[in-house]
Amino acid sequence: MAFPDASERILQILNNNSPSQNAETRALQDHLYTFMTSAPFDQEAFKPLLEVIPQARAGLADHRKWLQKALDALNAHQHVLPLEIAARARVLKWTLEAQHLTYPSATVALRKYIELSQARAESTATEIQRMLPHLSAEMQVYAQELRDGTSELDELAEFPQDPDPATRALAALQQLTVFEKWTYLLDHSVRGTSLLERIHQQPVEFRRMVLMTAFTHPAAPAVHTYTLDRLLQQEQPLDPELIQVIFEWAGKWHSMWFHDPLFKSISLLAKSALEAGTLPETTAAMLRRTAAVYAASKEAQQALNWLPTSHPNAGEHWADQVLSDLKNMPAPKPWLDFFKHSIGFTGSKPNARLLRTFQKQLEALPTPEEQVLSWLKKVCSGRSLPLRTIPNQSHNQSEDGFNTLLLRGLIWLCAFLPYTPELPRTLAQIAEYSLKKVPGVGPRSPRIAHACIYVLGQMEHEGALVQLARLKSRTLLKPTLKEIEKALAAKASKLGISTEDLEELGMPTFGLDETGCHTEQWGDITARLDVSGQEVELSFWNAAGTEIRSLPARLKHEHAEELRELRASSKDIRQMLTTVAGRLDGLYLQQKSWPVQTWQERYLHHPLVGTVVRRLIWNFNDGDQKTSLIWNKGKFVNAHGQVQDLPAHSTVTLWHPLDTSSEEVLRWRDFILQQEVTQPFKQAFREVYLLTAAEEHTRVYSNRFASHILKQHPFHALCAVRGWTDSLRMMVDAYFPPPTKILNAWNLRAEFWVEGAGDEHGVDTNESGTYLYLATDQVRFYALNASENLLNAPGSGETSGFFREPLNADPLPLQDIPALVFSEVMRDVDLFVGVCSVGNDPNWMDSGLHQHHDRYWQDYSFGELGATAVTRKELLSRILPRLSIREQVFIEGRFLKVKGKIRTYKIHLGSGNILMEPNDEYLCIVPARGVGQNAVVLPFDGDHTLSIILSKAFLLAEDQKIIDPTIVRQIR
Repeated sequence: MAFPDASERILQILNNNSPSQNAETRALQDHLYTFMTSAPFDQEAFKPLLEVIPQARAGLADHRKWLQKALDALNAHQHVLPLEIAARARVLKWTLEAQHLTYPSATVALRKYIELSQARAESTATEIQRMLPHLSAEMQVYAQELRDGTSELDELAEFPQDPDPATRALAALQQLTVFEKWTYLLDHSVRGTSLLERIHQQPVEFRRMVLMTAFTHPAAPAVHTYTLDRLLQQEQPLDPELIQVIFEWAGKWHSMWFHDPLFKSISLLAKSALEAGTLPETTAAMLRRTAAVYAASKEAQQALNWLPTSHPNAGEHWADQVLSDLKNMPAPKPWLDFFKHSIGFTGSKPNARLLRTFQKQLEALPTPEEQVLSWLKKVCSGRSLPLRTIPNQSHNQSEDGFNTLLLRGLIWLCAFLPYTPELPRTLAQIAEYSLKKVPGVGPRSPRIAHACIYVLGQMEHEGALVQLARLKSRTLLKPTLKEIEKALAAKASKLGISTEDLEELGMPTFGLDETGCHTEQWGDITARLDVSGQEVELSFWNAAGTEIRSLPARLKHEHAEELRELRASSKDIRQMLTTVAGRLDGLYLQQKSWPVQTWQERYLHHPLVGTVVRRLIWNFNDGDQKTSLIWNKGKFVNAHGQVQDLPAHSTVTLWHPLDTSSEEVLRWRDFILQQEVTQPFKQAFREVYLLTAAEEHTRVYSNRFASHILKQHPFHALCAVRGWTDSLRMMVDAYFPPPTKILNAWNLRAEFWVEGAGDEHGVDTNESGTYLYLATDQVRFYALNASENLLNAPGSGETSGFFREPLNADPLPLQDIPALVFSEVMRDVDLFVGVCSVGNDPNWMDSGLHQHHDRYWQDYSFGELGATAVTRKELLSRILPRLSIREQVFIEGRFLKVKGKIRTYKIHLGSGNILMEPNDEYLCIVPARGVGQNAVVLPFDGDHTLSIILSKAFLLAEDQKIIDPTIVRQIR
């Protein structure tokens, strides 16, 4: 017995304060007594206590409760115990308390550690080193924190003594951050000594150096702003140089917490500096951004109402241009008045009063057309002054809340400006830029996007309608889509027509003739825009009819504006072709038809739309007669290539493979290939999904695409593109509706049930808790007015994915769903799986992440073919004989086999992934951006996987020429 004098005292403390009541606690008291009085440290005596500690989390064991009371008693009497015994009791008590926490942390223990005297701290540190290595694995993080924390906090006992003042200042700041890091306290008191007071006791030159270092030194530790403010308060009044340094530091932040004492100190300094004319614009910008963040706080608005609001914050390219122009204007007051009115309006749309004010102010604004457009063109350039950020913040990409109000006013002003082709184009670009997703924030600035849409809706020129139609096809955000639809509906209402008629009649021509060509004569040079498929070619021709590679410098100068407009039109046409193709592809589920004369006027003979329409097959229905025709070489022909006249009184619909026999479909496919027609989307080769025996058995749902693992974010984006509504699923206890497609024309809705895949936060989710992957389940159909189903996205360790029971509505029998609707919905779901499945990721196996999905990756990458892959297989069988590598490629089962010079390769027709013979070794080839551009003419646009497969086949057919070392290492 090493502590004979303490033994009786320990027993007395235990018996008086925590008497054992049963055999179990009496045995535990014996173990505790033996451990406390053993010297040296006895690991065997510690073991029984280690068995009790893990039960602390359960909070149920009587002997655990007794141990807690016993340790409390020993700690209360530590002044009468030897240092070593008191230290053991202390560390054991801290450990038992930490075990109560969901994530055991040493913070509370370290807060108590810094209150100990030097002698008690030393003995405690010794016991920590002895005891903690024996704790359970789940307590080792706590143990490591406690060891590291005590070690670093012990170093705070001495003030830095380095002879170099700058180094000593850095060390003093480092001590403050060490204290904050381990204790999360701001009193900075260690064993009765204040770290802040120690700094204050130093000479004034050193104290000033500490502050200058904290605000300017790139290697200075990030001291809490409360601490910085307390250091500042110790040095009042501050000298002008230090104040400017503080302003410069503050101007690099997006905003500050309004109730932060340092923010209030900076605000007071800034108010005085503004009166003296010495306030930097960047500091004023930070204060205005803070006011914008706290727009709903009366206290914040009253405290910052002295800030000037007549010009934008510096730090964004457009705002910098405004500030520069205002400075150089002889009379900037009209613009300053305009900005004041803009900042004072908080509504989502301009009211009549604001619009009248803008109209009146417009008369006083100097050159508003040129000025506004020059500023708006710089909006999409983003920030000119990067802001300091903390982890998980995206302030350099998100909006400046103050500038947003001013920019919105400028955009609304555009409704009164004379029309120029650049104006709607610039507004649409700003809208798209404002809708881009910012990590952790969402869309950058929906307010700005909606302002642009409002103004485009007010413009009467077709250029505005073009941009609205383009935005409608590219926008994924539901509230913004509603704004676009409102703008289009308002335009249609003014004209007394439907929105559909407006979109058809309002299609721009871009000056194209009926062949899709636009020419301009610039002296002896002819500039041509030619629409070819989904591409637009800009070329220049001399008087002799010879194409020239580049314009002479003289013409570039003389026709600079025309050249710029022509290039912009080329880009607009290319985007519009995609919009038109997408709109036509969506007609299948709208039951859309036209009288033949209307169809010819709006579609066939339209200079732009006609270039898309003439590559598609159309049904012409005249009573009981249905004729399927396509435009070819200036005439309509059938699948046999025979010229046909259009029935004069027919109704026109878009042809679908379900409209006719399989023999007719094959004839159309042969025709499309023979004539080398590239359709804007899959039509002749469109997949058809018929009801299977399994679906007849399940009756009201389809499991055809169940049990796949999809990447959630690409899936979410693709849902929006295909007209489905979807919510990102998070690992939280909440309910989400399944991805849904509304089929108004059929009075139906389709649902694709999915659930979050995984249960480990940070591994199966991103930082914000959004699932990275989804597991797929059933496809169901409901009546349009049926009540909504909700899917639980569980958190807190619950099992993923249970639908709320009972369901509120019964799904419809699949056999009652029209064949076209069923096929098109299933085609969408197949597309979701084909594009978003992890099986398409060639890097999956090499990443080593999410290994619980590896089996699925293997099965999908090389498993049975889906409907899309079956269609791909049929098409390849038709085009392989036409390829230059036809002697080296052939189809075998699920694979396209390629015989290279070094090895034979098997490219899976579904995923595009590759195996190498003879042992089916996986070959990883990651397609570069733009891959798949080869000489093969495909009969439709949009199948990226098919392009990848052909590109890989051409590459591997000449594998001896491959020089990429990452591929060479795998094949040799």
